[in-house]
Amino acid sequence: MSMQPIRSIIVPFYEEDENSRRMHTASVEAVEPPGVPLEMVFVNDGSRDRTLEITTDIAREDERITAVLRVKRSHVTRRARRSAARLR
Repeated sequence: MSMQPIRSIIVPFYEEDENSRRMHTASVEAVEPPGVPLEMVFVNDGSRDRTLEITTDIAREDERITAVLRVKRSHVTRRARRSAARLR
């Protein structure tokens, strides 16, 4: 990524293997006007399906995704905020 991101989005997922790609596309389209740098952090909230695998694949394809985190369901909000703060 050539420019520092000016928008950061934390996207939580739980059992969303069928929706992960659509959510990624919709999120990018909703918040990224052309020329405005964006970063995304995917948080896998303890999914037992293929959500982690799919979101990791998406992150390999899209350099705007700066992290794919796997957390226990009860700790997602606190950990996501802490992790996002460390990325800055």
